[in-house]
Amino acid sequence: MKTFILLSCVLLSLRSAYALQKALVVNENTMVYADETLEAPIGYIKRGKIITVGEKMRRNGSVATLVVSGKVAYIKVNDLNLDPASFENPTDQSIRMTSREMLDEEIAPLEDFRKRNSLFLDFHQFNMGNQWDDYSQIAGDAEASSLSIARAMYHHRFINPNYAVAFGVGYYFVGQENIAMEALTAEAQAYFSPLYTGLISLDFFVGFGLSALASLEAKGSNDRNNGSLVSYQAGAQVTLIPISSISVHAGLAFRRIAVEGMDDVRFANTNLSGKLNVLRGADIFAGVSFLF
Repeated sequence: MKTFILLSCVLLSLRSAYALQKALVVNENTMVYADETLEAPIGYIKRGKIITVGEKMRRNGSVATLVVSGKVAYIKVNDLNLDPASFENPTDQSIRMTSREMLDEEIAPLEDFRKRNSLFLDFHQFNMGNQWDDYSQIAGDAEASSLSIARAMYHHRFINPNYAVAFGVGYYFVGQENIAMEALTAEAQAYFSPLYTGLISLDFFVGFGLSALASLEAKGSNDRNNGSLVSYQAGAQVTLIPISSISVHAGLAFRRIAVEGMDDVRFANTNLSGKLNVLRGADIFAGVSFLF
């Protein structure tokens, strides 16, 4: 008899511990955690989902349990509506029922900037357009050279592989017989990849570069001007085997550079002077990336 009573108590305790109830997620992007102390987020659930949680609350009633792909997870009670009468017959189309056990794909994962990162190194040749051609003629140069750009970029591809961002530095330089220009820039770029596979990636991008360390020098006259520039670019690139530890890429862009603070520069052996405002033209580039 005593054994029967003890067994009954154990069964009742287990039933109480694992009793389940429905709950409505009421806050936008409600966080789900792997630990009871809520220090290890694993993702979030969008507002409007009806989920199944344990009736027995943790941490003085502030934390509820749920099962995600066979593992216990935790969620804040303040993010839930635990009154089933208010949502058991929902008229709001944003309220969606789920099964007793949620699957991984129902938990939106958090972005992890420690993963899917690459170092992009590329080299550009930029045709600076008519204003630089005219400027070169005033300086006495027979031909106008292209602007060379070397960049090192920290590249991150998001969980959704169709999107990526990159930040880094660039060095712009051109040297001709009578004039030279250089600038150190901070660079940023955003990508949209309509095609992304293990073999190839097609990326459309927009970006900009900023420099307060631009200089223009007229050789022979010791006339040097310091200023700033803002560079805008939009284009496309192709990356081969983007998931490899080492991959190569090449592309074409349209670039526009607005130059400020470059006052009239006096050239040697002439009374003429010139001033730069806007450089625009095609930018062709290629490079290599290292996945880490």
